[in-house]
Amino acid sequence: MVDVIESKRYVTISCVVDLKGGNTLKAFAKKTNLTVIFFTLFLFVIIITGYVVQVIKGIRGISAIVFLIVTLLLIYSVVFAIYRQDSDSKKIRYMLILGILIPYGYTLFISTSTVAFAFIVPVFVITFMFFDRKLLSILTVMVLTMNVYFIIKLSLLGIYEGNSTDLLLTISILVALLVGSMFAGDFNEKMMDSVKTMLMNEQNHINNNRYLYSIYAGHLCSAKKFYKC
Repeated sequence: MVDVIESKRYVTISCVVDLKGGNTLKAFAKKTNLTVIFFTLFLFVIIITGYVVQVIKGIRGISAIVFLIVTLLLIYSVVFAIYRQDSDSKKIRYMLILGILIPYGYTLFISTSTVAFAFIVPVFVITFMFFDRKLLSILTVMVLTMNVYFIIKLSLLGIYEGNSTDLLLTISILVALLVGSMFAGDFNEKMMDSVKTMLMNEQNHINNNRYLYSIYAGHLCSAKKFYKC
């Protein structure tokens, strides 16, 4: 929007730009952070609920619940403190995504269920929202390391004996997930580069228009020296 303000000896051009690349990306990061805060909190609640059921059945001790609740309180107290000061901070995404690996790793450490690895899938899905290749790479490496341990543990315990289908299925799903995440990370990075380029071009277009308006204003001022508001 351009307002032309004419006075006795000059013309002032006032350009109000509502869309700026930086502000747009910050607004997106803020909304994404808030979405992931509640999504990962929901995952934490589901995990804790599952352990509560196991404690009631006598399968687990209450120490597992205490550990998970303390972990949840520590992570989210820090996250909400950061969010109040800087709602689009990158620290939030790293704390949330890597923080959810604590209950995930704990579950893989104590569980003998062949499907325990699967609840990391929605974490990968939500990580794609950040368009952060570095975060996705860290998540991929850590999940791969944890699941190598998990598969070796179950193999040593004889869980896969006589049932190689479960082992092959587990490995296949993990490989597909990890390879897919690498392709998604590369795609996300290219997409963000395209968005930044588009916003930069838009800003350059606005700046060029502002320059043309200033030239026009100078000519208008010379032609209307007698003009009075």
